Amino acid sequence: MFVSGWFSAWACDHCNIFLNMTPTDYKNSLGVQYRMRNLQGTYNPTGTALRTKHGDHGGQDLAGKTIRESYARVELSGSFFIKEKWNIQAIVPLVNNTQYVDGLAKYDVIGIGDPLVIGQYQLYSTKDVKDTIFFTQRLLGGVGVKLPIGRINKTYPNGMPNLDLQPGSGSWDGLLLLTYMAKYKKAGLFANINFKFNSTNQQGYQYGTSWNNSTYLFYQVKMKNKVMLMPTIGTYIELANRDVENAVVDRGSGGNYYMADIGAMVFVNNLRFSSNFQPLIASNMNSQTQLPLKNRFLLSINYNF
Repeated sequence: MFVSGWFSAWACDHCNIFLNMTPTDYKNSLGVQYRMRNLQGTYNPTGTALRTKHGDHGGQDLAGKTIRESYARVELSGSFFIKEKWNIQAIVPLVNNTQYVDGLAKYDVIGIGDPLVIGQYQLYSTKDVKDTIFFTQRLLGGVGVKLPIGRINKTYPNGMPNLDLQPGSGSWDGLLLLTYMAKYKKAGLFANINFKFNSTNQQGYQYGTSWNNSTYLFYQVKMKNKVMLMPTIGTYIELANRDVENAVVDRGSGGNYYMADIGAMVFVNNLRFSSNFQPLIASNMNSQTQLPLKNRFLLSINYNF
């Protein structure tokens, strides 16, 4: 893995806040989201061509073998509005990270991850100017904090998995985010930028500062019986600085990748269903020893009230 392990697992993927864009505007919600990302690569004959960071994965025992890692999360979330201007979100993840060597599972890690609390404020809204207009836009700013609740020292018969595979990161981390939305009649644009700042955990490891961006276009199609379909297409970008371990820069970490985003949302009464597939377009890693990302997949359901 070549970017911040926890941050690439969480991003404001098709955030719950649309504000005058969908049938669920300004409604509180409870939701469940499933997300998975897959990484895969093959070691050279010396066993040193690839490695995931935070652990010694090289050596003759891995010579010529294929390594695959899957990072899956089920996130329980709540989103609550305070007088329309303020929105508070809380996310609690259940993590299942697995590492395979030549198709055989070496580690299968399950545990509670690090919860996240986010507060957003609506900085600008065309609704404040005029209620009924064809073109609407919104700008929100927010801050968040990640709590080091998930374990970082789980041990299995094959040993202790590296930090990326552990449920938590062990550090208090801060988040800054900016969200912009615009809609003209049935078509619209969504753009979100997140910056994550990480502290050092008790093992002396600090993930590099990172940021990601989700941008996509959407179009609303009204169906029968109060059902709305909203297909989306866009991009997801993530960049991360190198990590630091005991005041020494980890040269085998950090980098960036660019992904396509193809998805759809369906609104049925008080429910919202969404799914997204993000295949890799290109990546630029800081080291040839880093395990490449292949794709991400997201699926969620939200109840609005």
